[in-house]
Amino acid sequence: MITVASQNWSLGNDVPKERFLAQYYALESLHNLTLTGNEFERRQLRDDMLEENLIAVCLQHMQRPLCIMHGAVITLLQTLAFDAFLGEQISSSVAADIIESVCLYTLAGPDSIISQMLDPDTAWQSSVFPNSGGILPIDKAAIFAPLYYSMVQDNAIGAAYSLMDLFPSHSHEFCLEVLKKKPRIVELLLDCAVSDRYPRHPETQVCMKSCSILGMFLQWPSHIVPGVPTPLDRSFKAHEWKAMLKMMDIFTSSTDWLEKLIELWMHVQEEDISPVQGMESVYGDRGTSFFPDGTTLFDLESYWIRMIGAIRIISLRLIATLTHAAESCGITNAQIESLLHICYRASGAGKLPHQCTSHQELFEVVEYGAEFFQYTTSRPATADPKSRASRDVGGIAVESPIVAAPQCLIGPTALVRLLVVLAQRNALRGIQALKKAPTGLSSSTSLGQVQHITHPDIIRRIIKISQSCIIERTERGRCLIREKKDNTDFNLACAFFVSSAELSAALVALDTYTDGEYAAEALGARKQLVIALGNASQMALNLGHYRRALHFGCGAVSAAEDIPAEEGLDPAITEKNQRRISQANAGLRRR
Repeated sequence: MITVASQNWSLGNDVPKERFLAQYYALESLHNLTLTGNEFERRQLRDDMLEENLIAVCLQHMQRPLCIMHGAVITLLQTLAFDAFLGEQISSSVAADIIESVCLYTLAGPDSIISQMLDPDTAWQSSVFPNSGGILPIDKAAIFAPLYYSMVQDNAIGAAYSLMDLFPSHSHEFCLEVLKKKPRIVELLLDCAVSDRYPRHPETQVCMKSCSILGMFLQWPSHIVPGVPTPLDRSFKAHEWKAMLKMMDIFTSSTDWLEKLIELWMHVQEEDISPVQGMESVYGDRGTSFFPDGTTLFDLESYWIRMIGAIRIISLRLIATLTHAAESCGITNAQIESLLHICYRASGAGKLPHQCTSHQELFEVVEYGAEFFQYTTSRPATADPKSRASRDVGGIAVESPIVAAPQCLIGPTALVRLLVVLAQRNALRGIQALKKAPTGLSSSTSLGQVQHITHPDIIRRIIKISQSCIIERTERGRCLIREKKDNTDFNLACAFFVSSAELSAALVALDTYTDGEYAAEALGARKQLVIALGNASQMALNLGHYRRALHFGCGAVSAAEDIPAEEGLDPAITEKNQRRISQANAGLRRR
């Protein structure tokens, strides 16, 4: 089949269409074959295909004109990536080539497909379109073409997403090599993340998955809490952090990265839910649905809102991460100030479900509370051999969760981190005296907005909101393990405590670099930092994640050193954290 698919026949030149159809069906057969068997068999099949140079064949077809070949190749790549774990077996160079290719397809638009459907010499391709029932009349084929493109476009980004969405995650060195090979991937993904949805295919995940891939490239190691130094940081700084810095440098060197990051947020702000509300009639037209039977309109709307919420929190996560490399990446004060309005808007207090008085308010609660949390487990020998390991919920939790806190946490975290950078540069106080907008300030904001957000009274309010968020988040983690105690709960509670610790660390940094100007409002943040890190350490111990437990425990003990008495930290908490360090060290020695 690969031999048939690899033939290089030129369109025209009296080549019968049956030859191209043979190639199409060869690729479709490989796709269907990849869906069969258990994990071991699918991996073996993947390896056999790679030995036959299948990826090169696929990438060659992406350079050729026929739209059905693009669709067949992309479907095959997505299936290989998701069901046969392609990302495990390919080099960073090949991964970069695939991601670039599918991103270029995602951005190409449907015009080429429409043209092919209007051309009698290529309109025959409509015979293999989903639910076509044979060759469509030219006018109907051209009308259907944008929907066909949108569905393939979704699969294209899905292929890139599944290549990166591995458990354990790709190393930071692997991710760096991908971006070094194809630096334009950052720019392409940012463009994909703000692409418009086709109205007849509103459930597309192109924007969310493009944004998620960017987040995967800049994902923090699971044992690191951003902004929390520990005595064990030497190895992290020598390896993962060095790679992260280089990736962030590539990110901030891409064309118009700041405006595109802002546009990512604004694009979500401006999205209209009305296409989703017409989805039932859409499915009546096209006869298929992404959703199972019995799905209600409310389910569809909630799905849409959760996707929007995911984009918001990942974009905020990117902003928060970039603040830690602001100096090394040369991010200017004006660029930091340009992002303030986004994070400020994201930091408003959301309502609880019982406080909502309308359908719209309820959706805003769903969006505000959207959270990104994935982890895998090692499967016990008795597990279903056809189950996908990265979606398992039994067995032993693997030490590689992928997490993005909800907007109520990551919004204030990103905002406070921006303020920290300005304070660290002694630029925060001087903003109030500015008479004109600084050079380089984004047109999406204004000097007035920047001065409002950085006014001392507003900063005090931001700190108070952040303190409330920390306490609420930590208590949610406690409640979770109070009610249930399995690996899923321990892992999720650990994520709660880590996000609390990150925001606490940001408040501590802001207090430090503002020379105590906000000491009264920041009081308690150091204590909450110690408590959250200690709780995270305990959750990691419960999971057998001794490396994480050791880092979190050491961070807690370090944060408790020289803590002011007015913080009210019980000395017994530090003693408990020291015991956790001992338990983590003992666990590591037993390995």
